[in-house]
Amino acid sequence: MNIKSMLLRLEDALERRGLAKQMILMSVPMPGGAPWITSAAISLVVGYNASPNSQTALDLALWIAHQTRLVTRKPVTVQVVYVIPEGSVTPHPDHLRHLEQADQFLWQAHCLAEEWGGSFQAQLRVGTVAQELRSAVIASGATALFLGCDSIAHPFVQTLDSNFPCSVLGIPSDEVLGASGVSITAENQSVTTCC
Repeated sequence: MNIKSMLLRLEDALERRGLAKQMILMSVPMPGGAPWITSAAISLVVGYNASPNSQTALDLALWIAHQTRLVTRKPVTVQVVYVIPEGSVTPHPDHLRHLEQADQFLWQAHCLAEEWGGSFQAQLRVGTVAQELRSAVIASGATALFLGCDSIAHPFVQTLDSNFPCSVLGIPSDEVLGASGVSITAENQSVTTCC
């Protein structure tokens, strides 16, 4: 079993062919086989900023985690990572609002994850978004990083280096999700930020 088989199960559940191909933004072959063949657990990381796109990415990660738990009977952890830009965390009142807002966003993600059950972790990191997501992926041994981006051409995806440690998955287009009953409206889409 690999990330493609996880996405194929999602395709079947949504009855949408081509979904897996549309979601894979960067594919990383697993040396020596997939890590969950020898590991007891599977880890999925979600770059999260509470935008509608990152909420969709979290929904998809939770759905895939649930399906994977059912099929493999192995624990699957979904880890949400919220990154505050470096320099935004000081005793200044505006910066403290960043922390309060981040805490609120992570709590919202936690509440959504509770509905799905399973293992959930939330991390607040400070630094460069791409570097902090990379660090979270490495630390957790993640199989995939989920982002709220819908194209490899997205400016944020372009900031990830070509030797990223795991596959990077985005969200499918509105047409695919809208047709399957997942509600996403164009006016809620984030243009510049995807995770």
